[in-house]
Amino acid sequence: MVVAKANALVQGLVLATTPMLTRLYSPADFGVVALFSSSLNLLLAFSTWRFEWSIPNTKSKGQAASLIFLGFLVLSGISTTLLMLLMFFDSKLTLWEGFEALGAFIILLPFALIGGGFHQLMHAWYIRETQLTAVARSKVTQRLGATVINLAGGLANLGALGLISGAIASVWLGIGVLLQQAKGLKESLLNLSYKRIQISFLRFWQESTLSTGVAIANAASLTAVPVLLAQYYSATEIGWYALMNRLALTPVSLFTTAIGQSFWSEAAILVKQDRLSLRYLYLKSTKTLSLLAIPITIVCLLGPFFVGRLFGSEDWQPAGLVLAALAPMLLGQVIVSPLSHLVVHRKQHWQFIWDVCRLIMIISIATLFGRMGIKIESLVLTLSIINLGMYGLIFYLNLLCLNNENRPEAT
Repeated sequence: MVVAKANALVQGLVLATTPMLTRLYSPADFGVVALFSSSLNLLLAFSTWRFEWSIPNTKSKGQAASLIFLGFLVLSGISTTLLMLLMFFDSKLTLWEGFEALGAFIILLPFALIGGGFHQLMHAWYIRETQLTAVARSKVTQRLGATVINLAGGLANLGALGLISGAIASVWLGIGVLLQQAKGLKESLLNLSYKRIQISFLRFWQESTLSTGVAIANAASLTAVPVLLAQYYSATEIGWYALMNRLALTPVSLFTTAIGQSFWSEAAILVKQDRLSLRYLYLKSTKTLSLLAIPITIVCLLGPFFVGRLFGSEDWQPAGLVLAALAPMLLGQVIVSPLSHLVVHRKQHWQFIWDVCRLIMIISIATLFGRMGIKIESLVLTLSIINLGMYGLIFYLNLLCLNNENRPEAT
């Protein structure tokens, strides 16, 4: 109940403040932030070597703490290396067409990276401990912090810097909330020994390496769209796409993430003890998400009729068509994505192949449409339909795992 209330509060806050932000920031500002976020998400895919994906499956708190230590060690090294590269080679790293829009903002990437990576590690600990109330409080704190900073930045005419600063600072606020309630983690970290860390590394490094490959492919497929748009479309058009993702996906993800986290924490236990109950839980959760997806899809399809008026500027009117074009992808993402945890079934290689195939299709279509000068709404709709089909495939793969696990052995 606490988690649901927190998610409802955050969703309401996002919906209430978005029209304010569109009056304080231009579509181009949101376009710059989209490029920054895409770069960050790609780096986050491997910055902790995905040791946190294995944390829910650990047998003890000590083993989980060892993986957090290993993940933070990798994170610190990558963040420091990135900072040095940006300080000494920033002009060469921003030569790719479209990325010059980031300008001096790119130096903020290492600070966003270490915060985001640390939050991922902390988040995994709470999932393992099934302490979802703390996670909910962290999310509320993050959203409140981001909202205040974004509004202040807009009033101060900071442009994209106001949005980026809000994103970075809010992550650290969320980490602060998680650290305050992490007594078991603190004790486990203090009791770590070199031997325990070494044993955990040898046990999980192969699994984490495969998970990292999966994460990179997944992040690349998700971040490819803004990056490719930057090659062929204006910052304003990228901003339309970015804000429609924010409007449609962010509020929705608060509900779907809560359901997904609950499912994942239970699935990690049921996969070892009661796989028949796991299948029932999967189908029941899918049904719940399907009911949630119906009104959300309808709202997206009505986007062309209300987006321009809601956001108070003619510059935002074309974004309504982009929102409608996102409807098929949103349908699949709401129903399938929160429950797709093939890692629980030790099928990371399936996930990796799926992500690579999706990435290839996204890059091919986006490049083709961009070079042909096709409008951004048509490109987004095509990519959205492709994503819907791929989500259907991942649903089938998850169901296949559950059916095979519940099949009686031959006697």
